[in-house]
Amino acid sequence: MSRLLPLLATLALAACGGADDNPAGDASQIDDRPGVSGSSTGDEQSEAGGAPAQAGALPGRLEVGGEVVLPDRPQLLADLVGQEAQGERLSVLSEIEGGFFVGTGPADRVLVLGELPEGAERVDLRGTVQAAPESFGQLGLEDADAESVKQRGALLEASDVQPVAR
Repeated sequence: MSRLLPLLATLALAACGGADDNPAGDASQIDDRPGVSGSSTGDEQSEAGGAPAQAGALPGRLEVGGEVVLPDRPQLLADLVGQEAQGERLSVLSEIEGGFFVGTGPADRVLVLGELPEGAERVDLRGTVQAAPESFGQLGLEDADAESVKQRGALLEASDVQPVAR
């Protein structure tokens, strides 16, 4: 057991972010996540857990009212209802009748109401943030999808969706 303590301590430090290897707290920290190279500015993310991505491809970006919502912050949507949204190179995760989900994975996705161009795996879009409906029956969502939208408190109603070439 005593031989395991140093190993457990090392694993615990790694899980919590470890020692502060970058005391300046600037963007010069190297990001060693898959699909990301070079320095990290906070905008780059891997697409782990999301739709299959091309090697080295960065996830798309969704902005609403100057706030970056995707990747990583879809919970902000509820505070941005009524504002215009613009997405670039967003990965399409799944399609439903009358809409589709974009994002990097189940915990980092947003429902878009609108027509998905046939065969599109990535899209650019414009739209408006709408409050999530009280009832999801009219959307025909499965329970997990409805729960995801409910947690966000909002969804996007697309006014323009364009496929992005590989």
